[in-house]
Amino acid sequence: MPFWTISLTGGPKRANQAATALGWRIYSFGEFDPQMEESNSDEIFGVHVLNTECYRWYQLLGSSKSSIYLPALLYDKVFKHRLKINQLSGDKNDEKNDYENDSDTDDDINNEERRSALIETPGNRTGHTVVTYEGKIYMWGGFIAQFELCSKLYCFDPEMKTWSVIPCNGETPPGRARHTAVVYNDMMIIYGGREDHFNG
Repeated sequence: MPFWTISLTGGPKRANQAATALGWRIYSFGEFDPQMEESNSDEIFGVHVLNTECYRWYQLLGSSKSSIYLPALLYDKVFKHRLKINQLSGDKNDEKNDYENDSDTDDDINNEERRSALIETPGNRTGHTVVTYEGKIYMWGGFIAQFELCSKLYCFDPEMKTWSVIPCNGETPPGRARHTAVVYNDMMIIYGGREDHFNG
């Protein structure tokens, strides 16, 4: 039977993405080239979004201070020229860290913005899973630098475009990768996966 297919451009170009649907958008989490060039070797963790109504990709990455979803890996590079004005240096400012001073004036759009989740933005990883629950996206697990496993539970707010880490009660499961995850009632259930790079 003849049928039409859709050819899309602008989506993630790297493997090891984890995706989930929320409303009419599909969110893909993983590392990608910031300049969208195959020759670029800089890898950052970010978010690609597919609008299923118009079939267009866009990425949640910006070079403006108003882009509070900017991955922490590029934080120092992007704001280097504003160190004297905003007293910023990497993930900290000169006097207090962002937990103590998480409200900063945006000299781009002249308003107040919350940056408390910025230093909790996840770094590069593979083998992670994402699920949706009550309008938020939750990410857990995966290999990070030098095959270290992460056991933090990250939350991404699509409305505010911010990351945060969710404190968990009870015994936290050991980090793992290449597992599966699903939401059942009010629970996020993790199954399977690898607890190290070589053994399951």
